[in-house]
Amino acid sequence: MADRCGGLVSFAVVKSHTGKELQRYQSHSEDEASVAQNELREDNEIMHQFIIEREEYLELKKRVVKEILSGNDNNKALGLVSIEEGIEVMALADY
Repeated sequence: MADRCGGLVSFAVVKSHTGKELQRYQSHSEDEASVAQNELREDNEIMHQFIIEREEYLELKKRVVKEILSGNDNNKALGLVSIEEGIEVMALADY
Protein backbone atom coordinates (compact mmCIF):
# COMPACT_ATOMS: atom_id res chain seq x y z
CA MET A 1 0.00 0.00 0.00
CA ALA A 2 1.28 3.49 -0.78
CA ASP A 3 -0.05 6.99 -0.22
CA ARG A 4 1.75 9.25 -2.71
CA CYS A 5 -0.59 12.17 -2.08
CA GLY A 6 -0.26 12.44 1.68
CA GLY A 7 0.45 16.14 1.78
CA LEU A 8 3.83 16.82 3.32
CA VAL A 9 4.45 13.18 4.25
CA SER A 10 3.75 10.34 1.85
CA PHE A 11 4.23 6.74 2.93
CA ALA A 12 4.36 3.11 1.88
CA VAL A 13 3.37 0.14 4.04
CA VAL A 14 4.47 -3.48 3.73
CA LYS A 15 1.92 -5.91 5.13
CA SER A 16 1.95 -9.64 5.74
CA HIS A 17 -0.50 -11.98 4.01
CA THR A 18 -2.76 -11.59 7.07
CA GLY A 19 -2.80 -7.81 6.77
CA LYS A 20 -0.45 -7.11 9.69
CA GLU A 21 1.75 -4.04 9.11
CA LEU A 22 5.37 -5.19 8.91
CA GLN A 23 7.13 -1.97 7.93
CA ARG A 24 6.19 1.64 7.19
CA TYR A 25 8.36 3.93 5.09
CA GLN A 26 7.75 7.70 5.22
CA SER A 27 9.05 10.21 2.73
CA HIS A 28 9.89 12.85 5.34
CA SER A 29 10.47 13.10 9.07
CA GLU A 30 8.35 15.44 11.18
CA ASP A 31 11.23 17.95 11.21
CA GLU A 32 11.56 17.88 7.40
CA ALA A 33 7.79 18.30 7.05
CA SER A 34 7.90 21.28 9.42
CA VAL A 35 10.67 22.96 7.37
CA ALA A 36 8.70 22.36 4.15
CA GLN A 37 5.53 23.78 5.74
CA ASN A 38 7.39 26.97 6.73
CA GLU A 39 8.80 27.37 3.21
CA LEU A 40 5.34 26.87 1.70
CA ARG A 41 3.99 29.66 3.92
CA GLU A 42 6.79 32.00 2.79
CA ASP A 43 6.30 31.39 -0.94
CA ASN A 44 2.73 30.43 -1.81
CA GLU A 45 3.26 30.86 -5.57
CA ILE A 46 5.69 27.97 -6.00
CA MET A 47 4.32 24.52 -6.80
CA HIS A 48 4.12 22.68 -3.49
CA GLN A 49 5.65 19.51 -4.90
CA PHE A 50 8.90 21.34 -5.70
CA ILE A 51 9.38 22.22 -2.04
CA ILE A 52 8.11 18.95 -0.62
CA GLU A 53 10.34 16.82 -2.87
CA ARG A 54 13.21 19.34 -3.16
CA GLU A 55 15.97 16.92 -2.14
CA GLU A 56 14.77 14.24 -4.54
CA TYR A 57 14.60 16.71 -7.45
CA LEU A 58 18.11 17.94 -6.68
CA GLU A 59 19.45 14.38 -6.60
CA LEU A 60 17.72 13.61 -9.91
CA LYS A 61 19.25 16.69 -11.54
CA LYS A 62 22.73 15.77 -10.26
CA ARG A 63 22.48 12.22 -11.62
CA VAL A 64 21.21 13.32 -15.03
CA VAL A 65 23.87 16.03 -15.43
CA LYS A 66 26.62 13.64 -14.29
CA GLU A 67 25.46 11.07 -16.86
CA ILE A 68 25.34 13.65 -19.66
CA LEU A 69 28.81 14.97 -18.81
CA SER A 70 30.25 11.44 -18.68
CA GLY A 71 29.55 11.00 -22.40
CA ASN A 72 28.12 7.49 -21.96
CA ASP A 73 25.97 6.34 -24.85
CA ASN A 74 23.29 4.64 -22.76
CA ASN A 75 21.88 7.98 -21.48
CA LYS A 76 20.43 6.31 -18.38
CA ALA A 77 21.63 7.90 -15.17
CA LEU A 78 22.62 5.43 -12.45
CA GLY A 79 19.69 4.43 -10.27
CA LEU A 80 16.94 5.94 -12.42
CA VAL A 81 14.10 4.02 -13.98
CA SER A 82 12.75 4.21 -17.49
CA ILE A 83 9.25 5.49 -18.25
CA GLU A 84 8.08 1.89 -18.64
CA GLU A 85 9.60 0.91 -15.29
CA GLY A 86 8.05 3.97 -13.66
CA ILE A 87 4.61 2.99 -14.95
CA GLU A 88 5.06 -0.48 -13.46
CA VAL A 89 6.15 0.98 -10.10
CA MET A 90 3.11 3.26 -10.01
CA ALA A 91 0.82 0.32 -10.84
CA LEU A 92 2.34 -1.69 -7.98
CA ALA A 93 1.95 1.27 -5.60
CA ASP A 94 -1.77 1.38 -6.45
CA TYR A 95 -2.17 -2.35 -5.79
